[in-house]
Amino acid sequence: MKRLLTMALLGLVAQLSVAAEVRQITWETLTAHLPPPMDNPFDSLSDLQLDRLSIIADVVDNQAQGLEVNPELMEQAEIERVILTQEGLDVDQLFKTREKLIEQYIREGKTTNPELNQQRIEMRGFFLPLEFTGQLVSEFLLVPYIGACIHEPPPPPNQIVYARLTSPVPPPTHFYTIVKVRGLMRTEAANPELSLVDGASQIETGYQLVVDDLEFEASQ
Repeated sequence: MKRLLTMALLGLVAQLSVAAEVRQITWETLTAHLPPPMDNPFDSLSDLQLDRLSIIADVVDNQAQGLEVNPELMEQAEIERVILTQEGLDVDQLFKTREKLIEQYIREGKTTNPELNQQRIEMRGFFLPLEFTGQLVSEFLLVPYIGACIHEPPPPPNQIVYARLTSPVPPPTHFYTIVKVRGLMRTEAANPELSLVDGASQIETGYQLVVDDLEFEASQ
C-alpha cells in the first residue's frame, strides 16, 4: 500500500512538473528575438505627403517591372516630386530607405524565436480552419487578427502558426473565432494550402504547433 501511494504521489508530481513547463506566450513573443527596427522617416510625414509619395511610387514600381506608365500619371508624379522637394524632402533618398525597410521586413519576417523551439506553449489567437477529417477540423492557422490571409494580405511568416490537432474538433460557427491553444511548438517553416472562394493559396508560416488542448472563446 505504501509503495502504491508513493508511486501515485510521484505520478502527481510528474504531472504538475509538466504543467509547470507550459510557457504562456503572446504574439509579441514570436518576434521578441528581433533587433530594434530601423528608423522610419515615413512616420514623420503627413498624410498628404504620403499620398504624394504613393503616386510617385506607382510610377517607380511600374517602371521597375517594365510596365507601361500612363503619361498622365507620369506627369502627375513629376508634379508631386517637385512639391515634395520644395517642402525639403529628398524623394530619391526616401525611396532608397523604403527599399531597405522592405528588405528588412521580408528578412526578419522569416526568422523565428529560437527560444520557442520544442517548447510547450499556451497562446491565444484567431482560428482559421485548413483541413477537415470528415466534419471535424484537423488542421488550422492561428493568426493574430481578423481578416488575416483572406480579407487582408497575410502577416509575415513569424506571425502565423500552422497548427495540427491531435484530436480533431468541430469547427466554430464563425471564421476567426478566438481560441486558446496549448501544445508543442517548433520553429519550422511550412507552406500549408488555404482554400479560398476564388481558389487556393499557399500560406508561408514560420511556426508549427501540435495542439493537444484547445478552447474556443466567446467573441468580445
